[in-house]
Amino acid sequence: MWSIAPFSRSSSLSFHPSKGKRFSLAALLLLTSSLHFFSTPCKAFVGNTPDCDSDASNQPSGKFFSLSPTRRRFRSSAHANPNSDPYYRAIAQDLERSANEMGEVKSASQIEKELGEINEALANLPEDADSAKREELQNRAEALTHTLRRRDPEGMGSPLSAVPVAREKPSDFLDDVPAVSIPGGTFKYTQVKASDPSTGFVKLFVRGDLMAEYHYQTATPLLRELEARGGLETEVQGGGRIRHDPDSGTIEVYGYSYQYGRADHAQTVSVLKKHFPSSYKISWHNEGY
Repeated sequence: MWSIAPFSRSSSLSFHPSKGKRFSLAALLLLTSSLHFFSTPCKAFVGNTPDCDSDASNQPSGKFFSLSPTRRRFRSSAHANPNSDPYYRAIAQDLERSANEMGEVKSASQIEKELGEINEALANLPEDADSAKREELQNRAEALTHTLRRRDPEGMGSPLSAVPVAREKPSDFLDDVPAVSIPGGTFKYTQVKASDPSTGFVKLFVRGDLMAEYHYQTATPLLRELEARGGLETEVQGGGRIRHDPDSGTIEVYGYSYQYGRADHAQTVSVLKKHFPSSYKISWHNEGY
């Protein structure tokens, strides 16, 4: 027969033949599989199941499986049929949920860092660069800005669904949001379109920020406010720069955005003229960045 040598921290399991008798290969495989199964950490499975020892907080402790024969054990995915095994399906669903949650773990600062890198990459693309590459970067940036808007201003991850929804109609809500919010000085700006699909009401917004390093930062506060209301469709139409001198009453609109492209500056000027006194001189051109 085979015998098992004593186990210690300095030794490992070893098998020794005795009396020249052969040990069944099937029995050896069965023993190896059993040892592997019962030494599998609970953390290898998702969720707190009756198979896992738990602490007082009802969370998996990460201890080994109990050897109690009365407790049902999950089979690993390698031995389960995904089409017929309910335990496998439960594990797969938990894994999918965990993956989705993992995607929400990024902090606002991490997202902003990645957005900065993408915008720098867009800025460094040559004029004759592959349009597919540019579009890929722009789409990635848009996906990240959408994720960023799901964060609270402090980046703690509060969902927009936690924000109270106003009771008035979406179009009435849009009416109450100022069309223009820009400071004095020279800064990046974005043009944002919001619409109420139920009524067809459409409104253009102009947002600028002296402190914005990238164009998405000028639009994020407004988009977060509009999306929190619900029932509205929003889209950044483009961007550029604004030079605003309140003392002389002049505004110059120009340039473009790497992430959003060039806004229709003529439309921006139209919005600005409705907001500022008629004495203001407001012009636009497409030169510069």
